Amino acid sequence: MKRLNTLLLFIFFPCMLLAQEVIETPEYFFQQGINSGVEGNFAQSVEFFSKAIEKRPGYAEAYLYRGIAKNETGDFEGAIRDLNITIELDPAFSDQAHFFRGNSNAGLYRFREAIDDYTLAIYKNPDYLAFFKRGMANYYQKEYHRAIPDFDITIRLNPDYEEA
Repeated sequence: MKRLNTLLLFIFFPCMLLAQEVIETPEYFFQQGINSGVEGNFAQSVEFFSKAIEKRPGYAEAYLYRGIAKNETGDFEGAIRDLNITIELDPAFSDQAHFFRGNSNAGLYRFREAIDDYTLAIYKNPDYLAFFKRGMANYYQKEYHRAIPDFDITIRLNPDYEEA
């Protein structure tokens, strides 16, 4: 019996260590951050993305999503910091990072900076929502002659988008 217990220990203990190792990967924490965000728990999402970044400091996508989650919690300055890091680490995410940084700047009533970010996002990826957000930022700046063309483009790109 003692021999069987020892044998079982040698079989299952490495499996338990392997399972522990998998749980603590940056990808695991990243996925938990995504899951928390989907559930609307953005504060917890920020914590998970932070753990992913601790495990892998150059994890650009984790910085991007942590910035998005911080935006949702109202931490616009923190979001801007994370989105700046995203842009520095991986230009492949720059269209998304500029878009969400525009949202952060708009949340801080920095509409000129928001317009600049949305313009950069549009340059990389001409998405209807970026045109709409830039149009709204121009509207809040009372730059109606700039807002209207953005709303027109929004409608052309997505005729079903009712807010435009």
